[in-house]
Amino acid sequence: MTILQDKDYLAENMMGPNSVVIMEELLSDISLPIDGNILDLGCGRGLTSIALAQRTKAQIYALDLWIDADENRKRFKKLHLDGKITCVNADILDKPFIPKFFETIISIDSYHYFGNKENILDEYIAPLVKKDGLILMAFPGLKKDIHDNIPETLLDYWSKEDFECFHEIEWWKNLFLKSENTTLLNIQQMNCFDMAWNDWLASDNPFAVEDKKAMQCGGRDIMNLISVILKKK
Repeated sequence: MTILQDKDYLAENMMGPNSVVIMEELLSDISLPIDGNILDLGCGRGLTSIALAQRTKAQIYALDLWIDADENRKRFKKLHLDGKITCVNADILDKPFIPKFFETIISIDSYHYFGNKENILDEYIAPLVKKDGLILMAFPGLKKDIHDNIPETLLDYWSKEDFECFHEIEWWKNLFLKSENTTLLNIQQMNCFDMAWNDWLASDNPFAVEDKKAMQCGGRDIMNLISVILKKK
């Protein structure tokens, strides 16, 4: 059994719906580069970075704004992966990397927090990827737009500001199609919603406890997971 099959380890390090499950589906038809650099954008406590390091010999850059790089570095060292994963504590909007540094960028359960504006993809994300490189994303979304009619029961747990991060597929599709530097290859609803969320809600993380109440009050009826595949022009 690998560390990512250890339910206790996953529960200890998850920060939302099981990112390993989400990544497995996102990458199911994707061949990762065997060398070069891959950015794990919004890596959290590094579960996705570990999964990537097990899939490829490419150097993984584990970037997160909220989790200290030293904390992740110690975690990877215990798994003898410190040489394969470089930890970075930074805001991607501060442009911490040089252009065309990465073969691939992967972002699980984070892009919706900062990427829901027209200029983000072309100004901050696409320039980091080499020509024909892929930008792969998966994040929570909505089955349909409810911003003008958010259920009151959900506003007891998630604020209107929280809901500004969530949009339906068509909204995201229209945003990505405005990009001048990438081609949208695919955007779709994912199949792993229940599995990823059930793993998270089964943990005793205080945020998971609150999310469980929200999901029981109608969250499951309105939310989904969205996967996106973009190619750098």
